[in-house]
Amino acid sequence: MSRICCIGSSHLGALKGGWDSISPERPGVDIVFFGAPNYKVEESLQFLTLEGRRIVPTAADVTHFFEMTSGGLSHIELDAYDAFIVMGGIGLTKPFDLYTLFRTDEQTHQPAHVLVGSDCLVEAFVGIFRSTLPYRLTTALAQLTGRPVFLVPEPRPSEALLAAEGTESPHWDVYIKRIQQLHAHADHLPLARHYEAAMAAVQQRGVTLVDAPPDLVVDGIFTPHRFCRDSVWLQGHGYEKSPRNDFFHMNQDFGAAVLNRILGPGA
Repeated sequence: MSRICCIGSSHLGALKGGWDSISPERPGVDIVFFGAPNYKVEESLQFLTLEGRRIVPTAADVTHFFEMTSGGLSHIELDAYDAFIVMGGIGLTKPFDLYTLFRTDEQTHQPAHVLVGSDCLVEAFVGIFRSTLPYRLTTALAQLTGRPVFLVPEPRPSEALLAAEGTESPHWDVYIKRIQQLHAHADHLPLARHYEAAMAAVQQRGVTLVDAPPDLVVDGIFTPHRFCRDSVWLQGHGYEKSPRNDFFHMNQDFGAAVLNRILGPGA
């Protein structure tokens, strides 16, 4: 029996749903999930500390979520697992943020924008990714355990957001408008190349990064909407169906495809 520890934020819902659907095909694998959603754009995984050979939450609500998602476990025993999966940190959110100010000659630009070279932008992405909590957790787990550790980026948003007119979330609306602008000017194509180059650079630093399979990627920055429909996210009451106009969380089919990439051929 191979026992795997999976750690993440609200996006963990896709992996958990995916595991529920493919676990009968994996009789020799057991995955234990430890998740806590981010609130007010604050990363819940920052409230973790190392005590001996255990990762322990330092906030009561994170302890609550760990117990809820793992089936009663309040902390992570490092020596109890044969491998680890960390989801998040790397993703398109920060590259989308940088697009508001920094552009390359390949992209549309106005005098208010700062023009930078492609190599500069790629290095900026790499620096941002390496500074994230999931990246640092991934490298720490690898050093502490010597066991396989896989870092899964956040899903690309659904392509359906290109036709969206708004949601109940002001935070989502900001990104929907930004991505629609990006796409309207075809600026998403060079951004996608920069993102791919940054992920390759992260891989070269010794991190095993497992991106979505190619058939789950459209135009470099989108996920086909069928993998977003009926999406699941981790929230206050556990794994819940996300809002109808949530274009940023994915469903169990997405989670299953990513896990199959990590686990290899099934039984």
